[in-house]
Amino acid sequence: MGNKQGAPSAEVSKLASTTSFSEAELKQLYVDFKATDKDKSGALDLKEFQSLMKKYLTGTSDDGLAALFKAFDSDNSGNITFRELATALSMLGKGTPEQKLSFMFDVFDDDKSGHLDRSEVQKIVDQMKAVAVVLKRDPEHVDQFMKALLTKIDKDGDGNISKEEWVQGGLRTPSLLVLLGANQF
Repeated sequence: MGNKQGAPSAEVSKLASTTSFSEAELKQLYVDFKATDKDKSGALDLKEFQSLMKKYLTGTSDDGLAALFKAFDSDNSGNITFRELATALSMLGKGTPEQKLSFMFDVFDDDKSGHLDRSEVQKIVDQMKAVAVVLKRDPEHVDQFMKALLTKIDKDGDGNISKEEWVQGGLRTPSLLVLLGANQF
């Protein structure tokens, strides 16, 4: 993908114009990316990705990172390129709350049904508890918070949460983004 000294300048310039990162931020991200790419393949496998992301997403569970890996892997190749990483982190880190909520919905909608079922919601709760611990909040309060939130979000009361319900409910609940860890970049 480039030389060992740093990110290729053409790639950095292009990404700087299409993401919300500066060239300096992209160069630093590339240094971290290359240092984590242990097999020097030019892309990160799941283990390498998890290692890198633990620097950026403190408190995120391995399951949460695996879900992010799938979401970041836009071409479904089983690896994350620098372009995929920079693009996804840009949206997650500097996107609007609506973009972040939409992205996080897609991360946790394992079966891509367009709805979060009870098991998918449980993964969100587990992720939120992990972030709560890092934020020095009581993870047991997360359970109470989530029950109240899910009742509020699930407008039709069918036990499944649609993307629209998730985004609209999340926009009315700013602490959701904090507990999802989607505001850490």
